Amino acid sequence: AHDINNMLGGIMGGAEMLQLQLEQYPQALESVDIILKACERSSELIKQLLAFARKSKIVSMPFDVHRVIGNTISLLKNTIDKRISVSKALTAESAIVLGDASQMQSVFLNLGINAAHAMPGGGNLEFSSKMIALDQASCDQSAFDLQPGKYIQIEVRDTGCGISPDNLNRIFEPFFTTRKKGEGT
Repeated sequence: AHDINNMLGGIMGGAEMLQLQLEQYPQALESVDIILKACERSSELIKQLLAFARKSKIVSMPFDVHRVIGNTISLLKNTIDKRISVSKALTAESAIVLGDASQMQSVFLNLGINAAHAMPGGGNLEFSSKMIALDQASCDQSAFDLQPGKYIQIEVRDTGCGISPDNLNRIFEPFFTTRKKGEGT
């Protein structure tokens, strides 16, 4: 992890130098910005993998989940097949949540990339949010330890082929994949 972070530092340093030389070329600066953001995401991913390996406690902080979704959509639009339309319908009045913003972005990116793989001929991918109120009965039926109150519900929908019912019970397993070797991670 330390060696990878050192390499990312070199990439970021080079990209920042390039940024200074390309101030008059806005399209080139957009590409440099993509490189810098990818380095930052890679660094965060390394931290997450180390935390997972060490079983470290996750530090939760307030963040704007709508902003994270917006950033994710920007990244996806620059990386996935252009035949896939990516949209958002963020109607939740309050978007401040408690958690780890970089882990949340990783979740959204993985969902978006998986959705893209399920739509090889193109399609639609939508991120939406809304406020919901959970009563005691809803909390009791949940698999999670929830208390009655207001929550933000995030939904990610796509027009892809879907998940095989045989794999539904494995979707939260770390490192689970249905892809064959050489087809991605």
